[in-house]
This record gives sequence, structure tokens and C-alpha cells, in this order.
Amino acid sequence: MAGLYRRARAWSSRVAGPALAALVALTAGAPGGARAAEGARHPLDAHRGPVIGSSRVIGLGGAYAGVGEGIEGFFSNPAAVANRTRYSVDWFDYDLSFDTLLTPGGEIDFDNDGASAPEGSAFNAGNVAASLLFGRLGLGVAVLTSGYELFGSDGARVSNINALDVLLGVGYAFAEGEWVVGLGWGLRALEIGDFREGGSVVQLQGDALDVGVLWRPPAQPWRFGAHLKLPTTPRELQVVSGDPGDEAPGAARFPWQVTVGASRLVLIGKRKYNLPVEPGAGWGSERPLRDRRYVLLSADLRVVGPADGAVGFESFLAGAPLASGDRASVGLHVGAEAEVVHDRLRVRLGGYNEPSRTRDDAVGRLHLTGGAELRLFELWRWDIKASAGFDVAPRYSNLLFGVGFWH
Repeated sequence: MAGLYRRARAWSSRVAGPALAALVALTAGAPGGARAAEGARHPLDAHRGPVIGSSRVIGLGGAYAGVGEGIEGFFSNPAAVANRTRYSVDWFDYDLSFDTLLTPGGEIDFDNDGASAPEGSAFNAGNVAASLLFGRLGLGVAVLTSGYELFGSDGARVSNINALDVLLGVGYAFAEGEWVVGLGWGLRALEIGDFREGGSVVQLQGDALDVGVLWRPPAQPWRFGAHLKLPTTPRELQVVSGDPGDEAPGAARFPWQVTVGASRLVLIGKRKYNLPVEPGAGWGSERPLRDRRYVLLSADLRVVGPADGAVGFESFLAGAPLASGDRASVGLHVGAEAEVVHDRLRVRLGGYNEPSRTRDDAVGRLHLTGGAELRLFELWRWDIKASAGFDVAPRYSNLLFGVGFWH
């Protein structure tokens, strides 16, 4: 992770330009722009099938577009940057989330191509996000990193791929908070390293634009949300070191993605899911309750677009590239969350199907997810929480740990 974060800092100097350009122009690249320069090289399908995000998002099986609250949900629905929790009581507020993900031993088949990586290979990821809220307006930044390392039979690192997503976000709540809209602009990038003799390190990066909307009728126990991730076309391949020759990828395909979701709060005690914005008072709030327990149910349907002519990055690293993303794929995500101990403990359980992008298998493999978060102590004015999550499936498993503010 340390090496990945060093690269993230190096990339951060390039984020402002693409992000501001996207903010002003409100444009994103169209797929296929790099095809003429690819030659004999393989473009990579940059879609990541397993859910990667905060412990809450993973615990709910990725079913978060219809929940859409808190900065931890920004990559699931950008409207989350302006949709506060029920306990956000002041006109000015803020939020922070940090999580790190590890894959503990065992088989790793990250892109679900049916072939496990050699023993000792590793995948890890992390995300950090923060937001500032001013009444109906929310501003935020979110960074998602992931790294996949492939090792040889002698234990030496052979190759790796590091991915970085950086989004700057703005959101606003309209019509007494019934509608919340969010936009995210920034950078998506890949770094591919070949550490064999005569190897190289190259980077592919491009502008990103995400759009999200949330419908939260005041005083109702349900919500609907939608998230559109526009395709990203990386600019010209950048050589960091060495001579890539024909071994480096010629391009990357970051496909479009559309997610629609819904959530419903099952009431325990007197409470509301969607509090209205009080005119002239910034944001509505819910007074402290003697019994905060609840059950939240959520579901998402996600469609990921094709990656024309691309190969899976796991098989690419292994030297036996397999076609990936020949057609769109569809995934169903479901989750449940309950506060089981008043103002102290929440638990989650979820699941989703991960369609294969490399094989003719519409359903793909099934994942079981879950997790919990615990309010630890008060630090100054902050209630600090610890969180954990898991995701298990055939040839894949991870553990996630995080910290943040208890709401």
C-alpha cells in the first residue's frame, strides 16, 4: 500500500488540470479514441468486478445507490455528497471516511476469469473521502486506490497493476430535500509494471465524470437513486521507466456504468427516513431518540458497458490474455443493515452476483458480504467509530477495516 500511496501523491499533481477541465467543459472521453495507436498491443478492460469501497458499501453488497448518504457512498452515488444522515443537526457539517481492504491468502481470481493467480499474489485497496456541507450544498473529495501484484514460483514480483480514482464532488438538495443531485469530476488512471529483466513501468490516465441523483420524498420510508459513470478514455500511454516494447497495453477501456437502486427503512420506534429541509434553517434534523434501532433494506441493479477489443488485466499480467467485456454485463446487489444496540452497534449482511467479463456466463459468481460498525468514544465533539467488512466468493475473499464519524 505504501508504494501505491506514493504513486497516488505523484499523480495528485495532475488531478487539478483534468478535474477543472471537466468542471468547465462538462465532457468526458468517448471509447475507441486510442485504437489507432494500439498496434499489436492489447487494450485492458479496466472494470473491477468485485465491490470496492467503504465498509458500509461492501457490507451492504454494493447496494448503495438507493441509500446515497454520507461521503462514504460517493463512488456509489455522487448525490451522497449532499445527502446528510438523519442526525446531521447543524447548517454546517462535515464527514470523513477511511477504509483499507486486504485479501488474506488463499486463491485470488480478481477478474473472475476462472483461473487463480499463483500462490503469493496479492490484491489490496483503500479509500479515503471527506466532505463539507453548507445547508443544501455539499462539497467533497474521494480517492479510491487498488493494487494487484503477481509473483512467480520463486517468490519474486513479476508484474503489477495499480489503479487510482480521484473525484472532486459537488451536490445540492432541491425542493425541501426531495431531490438531491451530485456531480463528480476527476481522474481515473492505471499504472502497469513489468519487473522482469528489461521490463518497464507505464501509465494510462484520463478524465472522469460521474452523475448521481437521489429521490427522497419527505417523511416517506423509501428512496430511489441512480448513478451514471461515463466512459473514460485515457490519453496517450506514458512511459515512466524502461522500454515497454510490445509488452505494454496499448490502451485501457473504462466502460460506462449505469446503476439504479432503492432502499427502505423499516421503522422501530418513532423515526423518519427522509427529513425535509427546513426553509431558512439549512437542513432538517431529528431530535435524539431513546431508541434508534432500525432495519434498512437496499437493492441495486447495475449494468456495465462493453470494453471493445479488450482483455482482462489479470490474464494480461499472467501472459495469457483473455478477451474481456465483449458485451455489457448485469449485476444484482442486495443488502440489509440494522442498528441492533441503541447508539452503539450496527451490523450488515448482503450479497451480489459478479458476471464474468471473460466467459459466456451471465450470472457469474455469487458473493456473500457483511460487516459491522461500533461507536468507540467521543473525541472533542466527534463520535469515533471503527468498522469492518468482508466479501467472500469462490476464488476471492477480502477483509475491510475502517474508521470514521458515528452518525
